[in-house]
Formats: sequence, C-alpha cells, structure tokens
Amino acid sequence: MTGWRELAEIVIETYQSLSEAEKSNCAIYAENYGQAGAIQYHGKKHGLPEPVCFHETFLLWAPDSVTQQTLIYVNDELGQDIQQLFAKIELAGQVDNEYFRENGLQVYLCQNPREGFQELYREKVGRLKNRYKN
Repeated sequence: MTGWRELAEIVIETYQSLSEAEKSNCAIYAENYGQAGAIQYHGKKHGLPEPVCFHETFLLWAPDSVTQQTLIYVNDELGQDIQQLFAKIELAGQVDNEYFRENGLQVYLCQNPREGFQELYREKVGRLKNRYKN
C-alpha cells in the first residue's frame, strides 16, 4: 500500500537509533491495523518487535500486560493520554507522501513511563478483549 514502506522506514530508523538495552525494552504501538500490518511486514527483516494494536482483531494478539520502558507510538496526533503517561516524548518523524491516505501520520518516541502506564494498559486491553468473550 502507498505510504506503508515510508511509515515502516521511520519506525525502523527510530528503533535502530536505540541502544541495545532500549531495544530489548521497547514496544511499538500502532493506532490501526493497517499501520500495524505495515510495520509488521516491513519491519520483520529488521528485527522489530511485533507491533501492538487495539484495532479490530489485531487486538487479539496484543499482550495482556507490558513492562517496556520505551514506546514507539504511531498515530495521526499525540493525544493527551500519551502526553500524561510518558515523561519524555519526541517526534521521530512523519510520513510525507501526498498519495498516502494517512499523509502526515506521525511516529513518536516515548520514554520514561510515568506511574500508572502499565496498569492503564492492562485495564484497557482487558476491557477491549472482553468484547470477544462469550
């Protein structure tokens, strides 16, 4: 898909800029399954961790909890929730392709999670996965 390679390249470059210790303690989050699929497909040969996504059935593969201290966050904007959950956030890049449906999509490097990040994640993923239980 148009723009997917560009998105993946930004994520790959961001991941590769991390130290080995940071890489081993890094998660990648994408807001929708198209973004997650692009990162998964193009990032596999670069050793990226599997992306986490809560959109559609990609949610079923999301871990029930996280312990990572570094998050590569893919979304069209940096929401207040992420700003409140990490002490250090920087824009790593954004897709610049006029033919990409999500042109301007941003990639953030989030580090130093604040108190409550892991609990919020566990609660949210549990609540969302409950929709699929009988």
